[in-house]
Amino acid sequence: MADVTIVKKNELEVLLDCEQHILYELQNAFSFDVEGASFSPAYRKKYWDGKIRLLNLNKQTLPAGLTYQLCKWCDRHGYSWDFTDNPFYGSPYEQDEKVFYDGVELFMERISSVKPRKYQVETVFNALKEYRKTIVSPTGSGKSLMIYAISRYLKSIGKRTLIVVPSKSL
Repeated sequence: MADVTIVKKNELEVLLDCEQHILYELQNAFSFDVEGASFSPAYRKKYWDGKIRLLNLNKQTLPAGLTYQLCKWCDRHGYSWDFTDNPFYGSPYEQDEKVFYDGVELFMERISSVKPRKYQVETVFNALKEYRKTIVSPTGSGKSLMIYAISRYLKSIGKRTLIVVPSKSL
């Protein structure tokens, strides 16, 4: 039996079936400090520790776009993992065999007036290849170009996109 069983809960999240100590390790691995958090009133009043945690311990869920990173983390730490198909939502991890790196690079060069950077092309390629991706990227790294390229590609093959942001200002 696998140490971590991954089930697609819905189109947004995967459900993790594993021991509690593994969940705590995963929560540490899939969290990051927020820059400038010390200026937040919640941080000053000690309501918040300044971290964003992508793994929900109570629900035992992780964003579906992090499934590949979850599997890599399990391999690095010596935990076995396995996928269980959900009868309604399918497999937690799928790949599109029709997407190629060179094609994505050419597509991005054609839709943009600036030459995309290598990491931008790699991010768009991985998002299209793996159907779903969570992109965490710093300010000024060209996230708008990446989102535009993904949306434009999906529109060109007749698919619709939904972009979710944490605040109205974005």
